[in-house]
Amino acid sequence: FYIIGGFKSDFEGSDVVCVNPPDTSIIKARTNFCHITTSACYRLFAPKLINVDKVIYLDSDLIVLDDISKLWDYNVQYIGGVQDPMFIKQARKNKLKHLYINSGVMVLNLDNLRKINYFERIKATQNGGYNLSLLDQDVINIAFGDLIEHLPLRWNVYSRIYPQTTSDMIRIRKNPSIIHWCGEDKPWNSDVRQKEQWRKYC
Repeated sequence: FYIIGGFKSDFEGSDVVCVNPPDTSIIKARTNFCHITTSACYRLFAPKLINVDKVIYLDSDLIVLDDISKLWDYNVQYIGGVQDPMFIKQARKNKLKHLYINSGVMVLNLDNLRKINYFERIKATQNGGYNLSLLDQDVINIAFGDLIEHLPLRWNVYSRIYPQTTSDMIRIRKNPSIIHWCGEDKPWNSDVRQKEQWRKYC
């Protein structure tokens, strides 16, 4: 496990490595959402920070309910993520023609990402011509949309989609592989859906 943040943890040991935060000065955009901070951009620097060929990136506000090796087995060429049905409007704001993903769960082929103009793509999103109100998530979708592969919905089922009624959502939310509490409301500070699942780990 690699924890990006620059802090030492009681968990640090043979299986856990704490990675110092990167220099994020190339990220000029800012957001008004209080739950999205500059540290959210750390994931953008994974190809530089972590010296392995492939990783699964996971946000800290989720729980894994399935065998994570099933997610690892997806042969992703560059970036794999789950379509975000809550932010279709965000994709339209940036005139994106591809499906917009949530950045909280991703499979990243770091080896292949290092072989392309990775950071140049990121820098190009900072020219003021884009709506980057969701910061790193917008950057990923704008910079790498042509390289993104879509993973099954069950690998990033966020509590906010539970009111939605599409057949896929109704089916998947009965047996999610990952539950993700994206947004400002978290199971430790709000009465959110699937809070009882989070309590099992307290």
